[in-house]
Amino acid sequence: MTGGPACKPGRHGFTLVEVIASMTVIAIVATASSGLIYNAAHAYGDISARTRLHSAASLAMTRVCTELRVIPLSQSVPSIIPAIDRVTETSIAWKW
Repeated sequence: MTGGPACKPGRHGFTLVEVIASMTVIAIVATASSGLIYNAAHAYGDISARTRLHSAASLAMTRVCTELRVIPLSQSVPSIIPAIDRVTETSIAWKW
């Protein structure tokens, strides 16, 4: 016997139940996969933004430290106070 009782000679294929079952399984797997892909993409975006912010903050701190090291010390006070004259959002001015 080459085929089961429901197998007719010359007819090969899937039944409607098999097609619907396979479509259901594929839909469940696709839903789970899309959630994972979305979360991974969202995490990548967050990490990229944090990396850019960290780089900008590091560069700003390096620049501030460099600028502060250049300021001469005050000669009128016998301590290690820098002679800063004026500070704005974009600059630091000191007395020479």
